[in-house]
Amino acid sequence: MRRFTRNILKWILKLGLLLFVVVSLSSIIFFFLAFETAPRHASEQTVSASYAQKASQFLKRVSKQVLNVRKTITISASEEELKSVLALTNRTYSSITGDVLVEDASATFKFSIKVILLGQALYANTSGQLNASSDGLHWNEINLGKITLSDSIADFAFNNIVKLALGRDYGQNILLGISNVRMDEQQIQLDFGPPKSLKQGFADAAQNLSAYSGKSISFNTARIQFYLEFLVDMMRALPREKTSLTVYLKALLEKTREQTQNYGFIAEQENLSALFALAVQVEPGVFRHFVANLNVRRLNASGTVILTLANRQDLAKHFVYSVALHILAKKGVSFSLGEIKEVIDTQKGGSGFSFSDIAADRAGIRFAEVAIDNNFSAQLLQEYSVIKLTEHDIFPPIKNLPDGLNQRQFREKFGDINSAKYQAVLDEIDNRMNHTAVLGIVR
Repeated sequence: MRRFTRNILKWILKLGLLLFVVVSLSSIIFFFLAFETAPRHASEQTVSASYAQKASQFLKRVSKQVLNVRKTITISASEEELKSVLALTNRTYSSITGDVLVEDASATFKFSIKVILLGQALYANTSGQLNASSDGLHWNEINLGKITLSDSIADFAFNNIVKLALGRDYGQNILLGISNVRMDEQQIQLDFGPPKSLKQGFADAAQNLSAYSGKSISFNTARIQFYLEFLVDMMRALPREKTSLTVYLKALLEKTREQTQNYGFIAEQENLSALFALAVQVEPGVFRHFVANLNVRRLNASGTVILTLANRQDLAKHFVYSVALHILAKKGVSFSLGEIKEVIDTQKGGSGFSFSDIAADRAGIRFAEVAIDNNFSAQLLQEYSVIKLTEHDIFPPIKNLPDGLNQRQFREKFGDINSAKYQAVLDEIDNRMNHTAVLGIVR
């Protein structure tokens, strides 16, 4: 019996060793087949004003459709709109490039994703062909490097990636809501029937995606709700007139200091919750969806808060948006989106390219870095707010910054947003920020 048992154990050990070798070899083979040393697929190299405008309009239209839908709707995207979004993605995340080609019965998507492994830059070159279909998203095949996945395996892999990214149940419900996919005249159209949990699951899905990108921020709904209620009460107590953004920021930071000192909360986390509550107050239609189970009924009944910087509402909104986007993405997104908005404004019908708006964008990012990126500076900001907090402390002078440039004027003076002349103005804005009491902390 003992001999039999020893033989069984030896057999199990040999089988385990064999499986380990097979899995290890398979992983090595997959690595060499999936990753390559050069990218195959490139995005548009320059984010032009027209591309920026198309991407902005497309994203705004689709998000508004999806987040407010209650019945089945048709969502459409032209090849040019998809290309413009990929160009902006590359502008924000330089490690991702891609292209799309829409034909009569299919659309081909191509991506190159740069990763650093053991100090070596490698690329996951991926392409897939999406077919017209009456019952959801179906792929003809997907290629990853030298690996080709057949139709059924491609569908299986794609569906599971969506479920992994968005959450199993939420991802499944989103996929089930998609039907009647068609391509015509360089345009993709699909019907989308929203699941009942669409808005509730959006926040969890957004946090899942941020976690996979390594930039996860775990929102504390209770704390954001606390500060949102504080802001609603504050707004109702103040006269309905234009109010400096610093009035709200000072009151919020004094409140976060009280909560930190009296109840042992962490300063940077309290600042984050308070500032995101302010973003929800300023633009609830955009930012409330990122926080699960947030109650905005009192906010909706209170009307709109009118905040200003340098006596301008647009600058206050730029500042708050950039703070919120820094919270959501931590690095890169706020700066890029702020620039893109300004490039859009150089188009006919826009307000004109404004370096003052860029200053507000960059000041918002700097302020968020002080407020939430480390606990020491978060506490310093809280303490400083008790003493004083004025616009001069958080916003640089905007005198003599070029504003109101149309597309032709911007091109003649600066070329594009990659030029040395453009960078020189950004450097001047940064220098001005370095001389403010708060923003200079993170110079």
